[in-house]
Formats: sequence, C-alpha cells, structure tokens
Amino acid sequence: MTDYALGHDDVLNLEEASQYLRIKRRTLYVLAARRAVPGAKIGGQWRFRQSQLDGLFEEGQRPPGLHAVQFQARWRTGGRKP
Repeated sequence: MTDYALGHDDVLNLEEASQYLRIKRRTLYVLAARRAVPGAKIGGQWRFRQSQLDGLFEEGQRPPGLHAVQFQARWRTGGRKP
C-alpha cells in the first residue's frame, strides 16, 4: 500500500479536478484535450496534479504566452485568437 503522506503531489481525476477549479467537468475535459490545462490521460481517464492546477494562477506557470484574459478568450473561440 502506498503512503501518500510522504509529500507526493495529489493526483486528481476529472471530477475532483473540476470541483477543485470550480468549473464544469466538460469544460475541464475540453481544456485538457486542447492542452490548455496540464494533465495526462492514463488508461483512458484524465489525471491532473494539483500543484500544476495551482500553477495556472501563477504568471510563470501558465502555458507560454497565455494570460488569464487570453485563456478565457481562447476557450470561447475554440483555441483560435479572438
């Protein structure tokens, strides 16, 4: 049995990550598929590191050239520049 108290980063499934970010599951699924949110598909299911999700709110951790306002605008336009 694995002891997660050893400082390992929490790994969240799609439901947990969407609740953590307070967004709809479908929204997170689309963002992850477009690589706008860091995650990995393992066994056909999305997994997200909580620390990487936290990094979305820090300037240095966002995808290159993607600011919070652009992030929202690109989501609405399907990834194209508005």
